[in-house]
Amino acid sequence: DDGEGGIWGSPWAAAESDAEGLVSALRRVEGVRSNLTARLKSSASAGLLRSSLSPNMLEFWLKKIEREARSVVFSVVVVSAPKSLKESVSCFYREAFSSYIEATEATACGDEVDDDEEDEMGTAPRRSIEEVMGSEWCRRLSFVGQTLHKLGLSSRSEKAYADAIFEHLEAWIQDRAAGEYTGGCLRAAQRHTEGVVMAFLRPLLESTSGDKGSEAQRSALAAQWKSRLDYF
Repeated sequence: DDGEGGIWGSPWAAAESDAEGLVSALRRVEGVRSNLTARLKSSASAGLLRSSLSPNMLEFWLKKIEREARSVVFSVVVVSAPKSLKESVSCFYREAFSSYIEATEATACGDEVDDDEEDEMGTAPRRSIEEVMGSEWCRRLSFVGQTLHKLGLSSRSEKAYADAIFEHLEAWIQDRAAGEYTGGCLRAAQRHTEGVVMAFLRPLLESTSGDKGSEAQRSALAAQWKSRLDYF
């Protein structure tokens, strides 16, 4: 029994921002998914242990049960998700990225800038994303990305933050190029993507690469995104 409103709970209040409503709803859904998986694994473990399976086979079946539990929850999520889910995901990433960019610019303005390293066309943040936004903000961002990934909504999640990022880059370049795409603007844009945009992307890429994702896999994902940004 998932209570009133099903797995998603009661629809988030209109007065509440879509971003905050999404976080609350995902916490509820993740709780349901986690509890369902734990119950299934506990029940299966008792039965499988009595069957004298080897440790490797036991681990195999428990992982299979976990995947099936995730599939069940994903099916329920897709069927029962509110119509506003897609817009709420977009809203969350737009708000998160916008607030990060504003904080980064404010931080850059407050720091001393070395003219040999940076110019007025773009600066890289002097501090890490955790220092700029705080650890709680970073955990919230990672939680949303990771939960959407667990629910099988990775493509929807990636499209939402990719749209926000590329819209920002287009406006950023047009504002600084002044109709003339010079080599200086290109170099500044590359510094901006590496120092600012990639700093936002890395926690998301780490949160969706899986608990057992190797450092090489995470680096490959980051390199792919860097190539997309450079090409853009």
